[in-house]
Amino acid sequence: MRVNCLQLIATGLLLTISAFAQQKVTRYTPIAKSEVPGEVIKAFKTAYPRASVRVYVKVEIDGTPFYKLETVDGDAHRKISYTPDGSVAKLEEQITVRELPAGALQATEDKYPKAKITSAQRVTQAEQISYEVSLKTGGKAFALKFDTGGKLTSALEVKIKTVTN
Repeated sequence: MRVNCLQLIATGLLLTISAFAQQKVTRYTPIAKSEVPGEVIKAFKTAYPRASVRVYVKVEIDGTPFYKLETVDGDAHRKISYTPDGSVAKLEEQITVRELPAGALQATEDKYPKAKITSAQRVTQAEQISYEVSLKTGGKAFALKFDTGGKLTSALEVKIKTVTN
């Protein structure tokens, strides 16, 4: 009996360690423009000559650095993640609800019939396009993800924490 109990504890411990090992460690650090590699600034200015940067953030995922620029170009709002050499790793573009795939709109209406979509984004990463939608319904907020064709791939409730001073 004691051996079985120890085996059960050891198995649980290994599963816990395995789960933690699979999680990615992500760190976000706001930085100044002077801390962004020149290759990133050059790539951004070449691709978006009229855009301005609102925020610079260094993002480290498991120790790998990326530079995320939150930008505005007229009505276009983008978050662009660059590798240190100036290559685009991820592009998040704010879009209108009408620009979502029909399947994404239908899935949203079916699953959350009284919801109000608060934002929508087209995400391009590794030449794959997906969509992200934020919505509110019944006092709750949700984050939805869709594939290129508009198939729902993820739906998470977002906990809203109100901080008062």
